[in-house]
Amino acid sequence: MQTIKLKLLDYLIVVSLLLTGIIGFYYNLSAKDTGVKKYVIVFVKNEKIAELSLPPGEAYNYSLVFGDHNQYTAELEINDGQIRMLPLPISISPRQIHAQTG
Repeated sequence: MQTIKLKLLDYLIVVSLLLTGIIGFYYNLSAKDTGVKKYVIVFVKNEKIAELSLPPGEAYNYSLVFGDHNQYTAELEINDGQIRMLPLPISISPRQIHAQTG
């Protein structure tokens, strides 16, 4: 069986490919989401109620009115690109399942 002898150029190509892969992997891990805009769409019974942006570094609350006759109100807290629903009254959600979710 014949063995293949690698030349200097072959080693340079292999090393450059490895370095390119490592640098690309590091860049992807360290890059921030500066160009990506986050937003959330709120649905109640498969009906779109609201579409909100989640800007980084900002905090605000959003009151959400829903129900057959708009009789219910929920508060959404948006803070630094994250969102959560504040606990609903027991009359709306008696088991308070939503209160333990993120």
